This record gives sequence, C-alpha cells and structure tokens, in this order.
Amino acid sequence: MQILGGKFKGKKLACPLGSHTRPTLGHIRQAIFNVLENRFKINFFETSVLDLYAGTGALGFEALSRGSPNAVFIDQASEVVAVLKQNLKNVPEALVLQKDIISLKKNTFSPFDLVFMDPPYDTNLISKTVDVLQQGGWVHPNSLGVVEIGLKEDLVVPNNCQIVHQKQYSSCHIGFIRFLSKEELL
Repeated sequence: MQILGGKFKGKKLACPLGSHTRPTLGHIRQAIFNVLENRFKINFFETSVLDLYAGTGALGFEALSRGSPNAVFIDQASEVVAVLKQNLKNVPEALVLQKDIISLKKNTFSPFDLVFMDPPYDTNLISKTVDVLQQGGWVHPNSLGVVEIGLKEDLVVPNNCQIVHQKQYSSCHIGFIRFLSKEELL
C-alpha cells in the first residue's frame, strides 16, 4: 500500500500482520479524496485531521500528504500503534495515540476539522463514536466526518450530525457526515 497524492505520493506504508486492520483500498481512498476536494472544497492546508481506528494511517497520511498542518492518529491495538509510528516516523505533523476510542475523554487539542472513522466492520460503533467526539469537544460544528462501514451495515448517525453524501463500493459503504451546532439541533 502506498500514498496516492501530495508530497508523500508513492511512499509505501507498512501493514500490521494479522486481522487487526483492513486497509482502505487505493481506489476507494482516491474516491474519498476526490469527494473531499471537489464536492466539499476541502483546503487541506487549513484542515486539521483526526484519524480514528487508524490502522495503517493511510487516510490521515493522505491528508498530511496533501497539506494538512497536523493529524492525530488513534488506535487501540498496540501492534497497530507500533506500525503507525513506523509509518509516520519523521513526520512531525503527526501524533499517534494508543487509546480506546469509545472511552476518549475531553479533547486537549483544538477541535478537528476532518475526522476519518473506519471501525471494524459490523460493530455499529459509528453512533457511539460520533457522540464521544461531540461530547468531548473533539469536533466543532461543521466538522466533516468520513465513515467507512461494511456492506451489511446501514449508516446510522445520531441526531447531532447529518449524512451529507454516501456511496457504496464493492467492499464497503463510505459516508460523509457533518457535525451540527447546538442551534441546528433545536
């Protein structure tokens, strides 16, 4: 697996051994970034990134490669975190944390503009993750989330965000969600 665009284009990423990760396929990553850049007009030079259930870190790394000033990568498995740190060695804009995402506490960083969420398939973790992000101050109103779920799952989000775009691929569903402000919830 390698980075598809930007200043790190062509950089190879190591993958953890075993079944702890399921890297997003290259053509799906390319499609995600096409949607972010063309439909949502994301300027990566002004976009802070949070990559949850990070695995290889490919999604967050793609954003860094395209100019994001910083990215935080979070995964729970120690062997995955070790490979993430290896992949992101010598990338000072990246921070890798080993944490249980559902147990995240209050955010000590500025809220993130873009959040990648790629939990294990068929776990229905998206709604819980979205709630944790909003309650902990990890996102701000209008933050954008990119969600990857399995084909057997439906993208269900709590009422504190809305699905703004989605697409089905041969191996997964990709959804784009926007976090809502308190005023929009009233």
